[in-house]
Amino acid sequence: ALIHELKPQVNKAKLALTQVEQETRVQSSLKVELERQLKGAEQALSMLVKPESTQSGENLALLEANLGELLSQEQKLQAGQREQQNHLRDLKEALNLALERRQTFSSALKQYEANQLRLATLKQKLAAVQADKELIRTALNEAEQALHKAEENLPKDLKEHQESYATALAQAPEMALARYATFAAVVELIRANRDVKLLIEVESHLRLVHYAPGRIEFEPTADAPRDLAATLAQRLQSWTGARWGVSVVGAGGGRTIAEERDAERLAAEAEMKANPVVQAVFAAFPGAQIKDIRTQSETRTEAASAALPEVEDEWDPFEEN
Repeated sequence: ALIHELKPQVNKAKLALTQVEQETRVQSSLKVELERQLKGAEQALSMLVKPESTQSGENLALLEANLGELLSQEQKLQAGQREQQNHLRDLKEALNLALERRQTFSSALKQYEANQLRLATLKQKLAAVQADKELIRTALNEAEQALHKAEENLPKDLKEHQESYATALAQAPEMALARYATFAAVVELIRANRDVKLLIEVESHLRLVHYAPGRIEFEPTADAPRDLAATLAQRLQSWTGARWGVSVVGAGGGRTIAEERDAERLAAEAEMKANPVVQAVFAAFPGAQIKDIRTQSETRTEAASAALPEVEDEWDPFEEN
């Protein structure tokens, strides 16, 4: 499109240049003729000013004619110069436009060449990608064939071993849950992992309704955390590796672990306060409080654990030799 637009401008410039050259040749001939007539007018004028000349009238008429023709030629020359200037201006404008178009065309040509180079590079990369794709497809086909061949050649006992292994994997969660037969085992698991916050929440806010390994249903207390069920299920799954279902029901729960523990303590305190000896102590010391309650069996166990072990063959200074 740029070439078609540029050709008329170049042709116009050539035509203007031809016209300028022709007018220059015409003006040159007019200049020569004008100089010749000017010389004749000067000669006629010199003859006119001589008193001895008898042809002064004729020379004057000739001089006037030459001057008139000279003025006419001068006007033609001036008109030709103006027209020449106009043609030169048109020629300059046409050349400037041609140069601008040429620069635009050169830029477009360079951009086209750069795009062609990029297109060639992309084609090469695409061809390389296609080749890699074919290699990958071939490798996948070979791998599938090798896998099928290996499965066909797999021994029967190995297949049975794989089936038994898959069965064991399927039964693994049930075997893992078998360790937690009671809810007390779950509480001990929480205590063993030292999650004190969850342990306090379970002991204080969980009223157990139904328990089975992997399944817990409970009634929450009024002030229980809203995310207690979700937190308990998440912790048990992360500790045991098996999924636990923990759900909340509206009723049917018993006392919490904390309530059971407090009830036993209150019963023991009531029994202790009914003892006459304890009553006498409280009477003698009105500000006394019960800090701890221990049974005789617990006291014996603590005493046995605190006692020093006997040493065999220990020397007795009072033993007779």
